[in-house]
Amino acid sequence: MFQPKMTYKLLLVLSALVFLGIRYRAQPADKIYGLCWKNNQASFGSYDITAKYFTPVSLLNGSFTIQSGESTYDDASGHYFIKSSVGILMIDVLSGLVLDTLKPAQDLHGIEFDSRINSLVGSYTSGNVEIFARLKINTKVFTSVDTLPKVLGIRSGESTFDQVLRRYFAINNRGIMVVDSNGFLIDTINPQFGFRGMEYDPASDKLVGTYYKLGFELSASIAVSTKSFNALDTLFGAIGMTQGETSFDKQNHRYFTKTSQNILNLSAQNGKVQDTIKNLNQLSGIEFAHVTQVNTVGLNDVKNEAKALPYPNPSSGIIHFNNLNTGDLITLTNLNGTELFRICCSKPSEQINLIGHIPGIYFYTIYTREYALKGKLILGSGE
Repeated sequence: MFQPKMTYKLLLVLSALVFLGIRYRAQPADKIYGLCWKNNQASFGSYDITAKYFTPVSLLNGSFTIQSGESTYDDASGHYFIKSSVGILMIDVLSGLVLDTLKPAQDLHGIEFDSRINSLVGSYTSGNVEIFARLKINTKVFTSVDTLPKVLGIRSGESTFDQVLRRYFAINNRGIMVVDSNGFLIDTINPQFGFRGMEYDPASDKLVGTYYKLGFELSASIAVSTKSFNALDTLFGAIGMTQGETSFDKQNHRYFTKTSQNILNLSAQNGKVQDTIKNLNQLSGIEFAHVTQVNTVGLNDVKNEAKALPYPNPSSGIIHFNNLNTGDLITLTNLNGTELFRICCSKPSEQINLIGHIPGIYFYTIYTREYALKGKLILGSGE
């Protein structure tokens, strides 16, 4: 499992803030997340769409590759999933921590997150057939659901998911297959031209994407109910479209697609380019997320944060955390920035056992969907 590194300079900054009684409060932000490489070192990073800047969130140790477009995101938990050569990495977007490496029993492709059942869904090839399957996140149980008749040639990363009606869409060599939550193939859409970069827009019940014609890339949409194809706008200068590297902002009806140099921000209604993001860091596995951005505020300005404060502090070894929520994340590091504990909370109370560790100062972080709370723990020599 990969561990993010904290630089010594960053640790000093955080330590100083903690000693000054500073806590961290989160504010909404629209970001595009993904992975990038520099000098063979992978990192997880984000691009702030409003502020227009890139931030490396964490470094990821280990040698691995990813499959273009094979990523998905869970809005509720803030977990980002991407398929790699060592398994499906589950990353917390706020901290950049790799929470788990999922290893399904079969080579699942076209992965999408089904929030209703907290599972990744997709398909795998077995002989001459394609089989729809699920991977439960918390239990890691892999279930083959149903065989998809006459479905072959699934394009990597070319899938999308309707969270309301729980319909799974994927492009194959026969068109766009529509699969229900039971794994039944309920429809096939045969679009004009080579429709690709597909994302589902729940507001209009349409599939949004692009296609190539006469030397140009054009934006387009397909009405799911009527199967009508609508060419929207010509994307001048859009070259080198990357298969499956797309994402969608349901709240603001924005469609993002990656080219060889940039990430285009398109209106889902008219298909026109609203912004061109210079992808200088070459993010891959792009996923849009409306998240909370951690900012520092005074201790008295953070409501109810004291309920999760660890106790006793100072401690002789056993530290308790109460009033937690499922999905909260607790990390503990020493003065050198080495992570000693990481707990993904599944119950209201958790504890950390520091008995046997060197007495001194340790740093904790509690990540929630509303804020990130950072502070220090003092470990005594025992009673």
